[in-house]
Amino acid sequence: MENVASPQPYPELLPPGTQVGPWRVLEPAGLGAHGAVYRAVRVALKLALFPGDQRFAREVGMLSRSHHPHLPRMIDHGEWEHLSGTRHPYIAMEWIDGVPGGSGEGVRGVAIRRPAPPGRRALHRRAC
Repeated sequence: MENVASPQPYPELLPPGTQVGPWRVLEPAGLGAHGAVYRAVRVALKLALFPGDQRFAREVGMLSRSHHPHLPRMIDHGEWEHLSGTRHPYIAMEWIDGVPGGSGEGVRGVAIRRPAPPGRRALHRRAC
């Protein structure tokens, strides 16, 4: 499916309705040091803030090998191309209503299920 670039210059400012791969952004859900998270139709969408960010490739690899009831399931991944031509990796994961990102337990939408598995933080550190 063709990507429709956002009129906004930065991936953390995507307006509702923006297409990222086959996914349509509904609302922002959180912002981290390396990615913005959006609630999209049927998924949580994590979009890299920096073009070509290799941390996302590592996270895709880790998520594709991880099958744990406390971790969101990866559904899709790809690249979103901005009007400027920069390409930002994205990961689509199952939407999980959870704790907000400021709590240190995850970002709303990609939050871990409670109770947190002991190795969750180590898994995230390896991926990032």
